[in-house]
Amino acid sequence: MITPAPMSRRSVLALVPAALATARLARSEDPMPTLRARTLVIVRHAEKTAATDDPVLSERGQVRARRLVELLSGARVTHLYASQFRRTVQTLEPLALRHELDVTSYDARDPAALVTEIGSRDDAEIIVVAGHSNTLPDLVSRFGGVLTGLDERGWLDESEYDRVVIQTLVALDEHAPLRAVQTLDLRVTLD
Repeated sequence: MITPAPMSRRSVLALVPAALATARLARSEDPMPTLRARTLVIVRHAEKTAATDDPVLSERGQVRARRLVELLSGARVTHLYASQFRRTVQTLEPLALRHELDVTSYDARDPAALVTEIGSRDDAEIIVVAGHSNTLPDLVSRFGGVLTGLDERGWLDESEYDRVVIQTLVALDEHAPLRAVQTLDLRVTLD
């Protein structure tokens, strides 16, 4: 994996047309009418307050949540998914306000159900998922993507909040599972 330097919003948004162009193929008569495609943006929840069973975002975490809005401001985000914990919901709330969307809850202990849900969405959608240090890498790999720099368990480091993973997901027919044809592992810094 090549970990690029922090990308500007313009650089990230330049990737969206490629995903949408792929999705437009799904709607055309020629050459592959059964192609399905969507873009998946996966983030870990932003920085949290002191450890409790269900902590909220810290001030820095709130800044990071607003930074996500800036990063995706030019994208036509269509669905937001957050685990059942407050910190993931709060990470996506500013994005939900900006795009006038609801945040759909998913069970962090049932990633297969989330994969099925994402697979059932319409083509050309941009789906944002907020997860955790252990669920983000798992979700990426369930779609065939690979991340590096993980700990011995295959998780993000507990202090790591700056990763934004963008996957272009494609299936060649309506019954095939979605697979990542591109996985971009970005670092979005606050400084």
